[in-house]
Amino acid sequence: MGRSCEQVRPYIQKLKDQWYDTAESLRSISQECWRQMEIPENLYHTVQRKLGAPCLTGLTLRVGRPVLGVCDRIQDSVSRCVSTLLIGQAGAGKSTVLREMARLLSDKFHKCVVVVDTTSELGGFGSVAHEALGTRDMTRLPVSARADLFQVMLDAVQDHSARIVIVDELCDAKEVEAARTIANQGVVLIASVHACNLSQLAHNPTLSPLVGNVKSALIGDQRMRETHSQSKYQEFLEYEPAFSTVIEISETGKWRVIDDVSKAVTELLNGRDDGGREVNADDADELPPKWSADTGSTSSGSALDVQRPGVSGSTIMCCFDGGVTWGVSGGPNRGGSGSCLFQIRSDGRKGQHLSNFDQTAFLPNATVDQAEFAGMLAGVESLERCWDQFRPEPGLLLIEGDRKVIIDEVEARLHRSSASFAFEDPSLQPVFDHIVSTLQKLEGRGVKICLRHRPRRFNKVADQLTRKARDAQSGNFQHELLGKMVAQQLHLSKGLRDRLSHDQVEPPRPLKC
Repeated sequence: MGRSCEQVRPYIQKLKDQWYDTAESLRSISQECWRQMEIPENLYHTVQRKLGAPCLTGLTLRVGRPVLGVCDRIQDSVSRCVSTLLIGQAGAGKSTVLREMARLLSDKFHKCVVVVDTTSELGGFGSVAHEALGTRDMTRLPVSARADLFQVMLDAVQDHSARIVIVDELCDAKEVEAARTIANQGVVLIASVHACNLSQLAHNPTLSPLVGNVKSALIGDQRMRETHSQSKYQEFLEYEPAFSTVIEISETGKWRVIDDVSKAVTELLNGRDDGGREVNADDADELPPKWSADTGSTSSGSALDVQRPGVSGSTIMCCFDGGVTWGVSGGPNRGGSGSCLFQIRSDGRKGQHLSNFDQTAFLPNATVDQAEFAGMLAGVESLERCWDQFRPEPGLLLIEGDRKVIIDEVEARLHRSSASFAFEDPSLQPVFDHIVSTLQKLEGRGVKICLRHRPRRFNKVADQLTRKARDAQSGNFQHELLGKMVAQQLHLSKGLRDRLSHDQVEPPRPLKC
């Protein structure tokens, strides 16, 4: 857990290079030798447990990793906090979706979540669960033996006051009965089962009770004429399903959401369509507003696209700011700008501050918009100049600033090339065009770019850099466009002062009595 495929591959290769023919020869390797091969401790303990088998013919290594943003397309279903059943074949991604749903319900919706970890695949091995399950109100209950799963599920409700219970891979009659018991107690249950679709699940004798337990009855001739049935046997649901929503997950990436399970199963039994709706990854490029992560963004393009499908590599966040110190008695308005870069952690939170890439710019005379655009220019230029220093190469770039109108203008121009803007200040146009052109070049490298508004209270680092530039009246960022913008602003200010000094002010006329 927490390691990418590239990070795990060297360890697996070491096992292959130093493999042994029999379980006995592999068991003879000392723990010190395992450490010398730099095998992770969790992997070492897993192999040691498997070596207890009488005959070892092979070893399967399943690497679990959090894929943040994988539930974007079903945000509406997750936000409703209803009992949900995930249906899919092995390897389709059910465990990955369960892991992300646990994190969202715990950290975002502040629900009391209990995760029944059947094979330690959701939260990893060890006494402390991986933070991918959530860190706010989440409790993980490991299952020592598969036969004890149904009892652990019931204990989650009785002993831990769970509002939401998440369990992976229901398979036998006892577990199915425990799931129905939990659902009938008013507790939200989120689980997964192995099946291709809802129709196949409904006709599975063991798992059918999860969706109402399909039964068949012999009907008379009159009933056949009334229902236009060609069979003397009619299928029906014995009781209400334990789940309100079913999500079918396929390996091709197409998901289907069925919101009314009882109605859907009844329609399937009558030979009609279940009424499910298809949801694709392309439908979720925009996340709901006010996404509650400590990145601080409030716009719809959320930061938690870190490892979503279709985005590879690391994630870099660029924050910028700009401000002015108003001049006294017609003096110049000294402007300062700042930009900073952050490496986003795998759980979507702001990670390491890359202070080596901090940029500051001082503008002897500037407006607020000029200072803000200067900060954005400094951040974008810093990214382009130092792009080759990022390892691994970023796959997602987040551009954030607290001036929402600027974010909206650049985003509209970047994603809609036909959009055009006419600035009242002509000096902003070349800076604006250069920023858009640079971002388009980065997109040409296969980088996904998200521009988002960042409230000022969360933009502290960039704000401090801005104040530093104004106080010191100097900065480390220089650009030809900044020089032209400053010269043009100084020229406009000088012309304005000259016109004011030559204007004749008419003296006030005396009032008539």
